[in-house]
Amino acid sequence: MSIVPSRRIFPVLCSLVLLASASRAATLKEHFDKSFPLKAGSQLTLRNVNGGVKLEAWDRDEVRIEADKEVKAGTDSAARKAMDQVRIDVTPGAGSLRIETHTPKRGESFWDAIFGNGINYNVNYRIHVPRQAAVDAESVNGAVSLAGTHGKVRLGTTNGAVDVADVTGNVNAGTTNGGVTALRVAGAVKAETTNGAVEIDLTALPAGSDLSFESTNGGIHVRLPRDARLSVDAETTNGHVKSDFDVHGGKQGKHALKGDINGGGGKLSIHTTNGGIEILAH
Repeated sequence: MSIVPSRRIFPVLCSLVLLASASRAATLKEHFDKSFPLKAGSQLTLRNVNGGVKLEAWDRDEVRIEADKEVKAGTDSAARKAMDQVRIDVTPGAGSLRIETHTPKRGESFWDAIFGNGINYNVNYRIHVPRQAAVDAESVNGAVSLAGTHGKVRLGTTNGAVDVADVTGNVNAGTTNGGVTALRVAGAVKAETTNGAVEIDLTALPAGSDLSFESTNGGIHVRLPRDARLSVDAETTNGHVKSDFDVHGGKQGKHALKGDINGGGGKLSIHTTNGGIEILAH
């Protein structure tokens, strides 16, 4: 009688276990929808972990929070338990509102993965904020976007794009894996990523404002008002630097550009490693 070697049996058993785990997998979804008062000029702060964040301005003195929670687990009971642990806490303050996502502990052992006991969850937000609010929003795994506010903005994530549009006020936007876009912004902007392009379009720039744009693997394209007064420091390693503006003084070459636009003023710092740089005029 022949005997099947154990090294052949183990992969088969693993396949059967994984298939059985997949057949038991459960997915739960839950919708969150609440509104809270927030006066114009107040601060909205949001912290998320897994999931996107979309913020839009409206002309009301309140914040509407819509969120879709989703949990996947190996069994129905595990999914229900995890869903109970995915909480959205909203904390009003004096001139502020804080939204924070609390998440379940996740099994990280080898056998959790084999037997389907791991838990996956995400919370995707759509939030309406007063037009005059200041916004500070972060996620870790998910895109973050904001449109239409008139106030200071800070947006960040690690894995995902960051997008800003039609904002009046200073903007600080950053990610690691994803592009950063800020279109039709009236204010000073700082944008930073590691793997992604940076696309900036400024419609107005207060005198003396400093601008900073950085990437490692991605091009950087900046469109400025024709009358912008800035001192430029732009450089790339693998790419070219191009400018619609006359730049006087400093250093000019294929890979670097330093000098003054319209006599100089605030600082314009643009740096990348792999990608071109364009400074365009409206």
